[in-house]
Amino acid sequence: AANRGIDRAMPVSRWGFLTNHATVLVYVVLHSESTVRQISADVGITERATLAILRDLDADGIIERHRDGGDPQGQSRRDDPMSCKDSPQRVELPTDVSNSRVLSYGPRVKRPNYAWTDLTWLLHRAHVSWRYYLAIGAEPDCRNAAQVTCPKRRQQPHTTGIWNPLPHFTTVNRNHQLANIQDTRHFYDAARAGKLPAVSWVIPNHDTSEHPGSSITSGEAYVTRVVNAIMRGPDWSSTAIFLTWDEAGGFYDHVAPPTVQGVQLGLRVPGLVISPYARRGVIDHQTLSFDSYLRFIEDRFLGGQRLDPATDGRPDPRPSVRETAPELGDLTAAFDFSQPPRAPVILPETRARSPRRDQIPHQNTSGRNRPPPR
Repeated sequence: AANRGIDRAMPVSRWGFLTNHATVLVYVVLHSESTVRQISADVGITERATLAILRDLDADGIIERHRDGGDPQGQSRRDDPMSCKDSPQRVELPTDVSNSRVLSYGPRVKRPNYAWTDLTWLLHRAHVSWRYYLAIGAEPDCRNAAQVTCPKRRQQPHTTGIWNPLPHFTTVNRNHQLANIQDTRHFYDAARAGKLPAVSWVIPNHDTSEHPGSSITSGEAYVTRVVNAIMRGPDWSSTAIFLTWDEAGGFYDHVAPPTVQGVQLGLRVPGLVISPYARRGVIDHQTLSFDSYLRFIEDRFLGGQRLDPATDGRPDPRPSVRETAPELGDLTAAFDFSQPPRAPVILPETRARSPRRDQIPHQNTSGRNRPPPR
């Protein structure tokens, strides 16, 4: 098709040298997320004939059905979201073309399908606002865990990766929450205006992640900018900031990780609580895990509702409810909510070093490079 000059701008009526099968295939490749009705109208064949061709192409593994009005049949089961597989599945397409207006197709791509229940499911159901703020730049980690160094991939809200997994979650897609994954520029704007959501995740890029190859001082300056932005804004008096790392930089830990509900935890990582209600100078000696952050959010905003398939309304074969593990502590012990809110302490923002040559530069809509927002 490319050799014949076919692109989005060429009317389908000029594709006459192609068979109906080839025409439908090229149309779907050029117009991903095309519905049966759109394809039928543009190609000029009946909806039933279009659906039959799409069934053939799907069975051949060339295209895939992206979404419909219900759940895919076959290996995926409506009552068991965990039956979804990591690789795209071939599904039996309905023969009733009355459904054609809601069927959508696109090129088959290998992508994960995270079908288990996550915290955003509970937040959305309870009408609790949330955002996942992602710093534009290069991804902090190699996608291949066996690699220490690798060519940098660009990180941005609409691209998925280790540090941005939410676009692959079934819950986020079905709840139409993809727009909640945003550039960190939106975080700074919301902090300044006092419009931060109830729950926020703020994610660095490679240069500010303190991962190998990046500067620790750059990471410190980034964290300081984030905390200062909240302290300077109207939301400081009602905010709790949890600052943590996903690993300890390879440093040795002499304490054997404890076992919680039959699963041994990993090595200890730092965790800081920053809040106008944080207890000053307190070192928390409880056993805490990332599940403790979930528990704090669930207790504060969800009335104690847990990620529990027995009560959260969504089937999920997880073996245990980690937030209720008796071995784990409660983060509320780090706070004294009876005290008046403490005044903010604005720290100097050390200027980070110049970007490395392997960093992918931030781009604006005009295509001209400009430094990442501060």
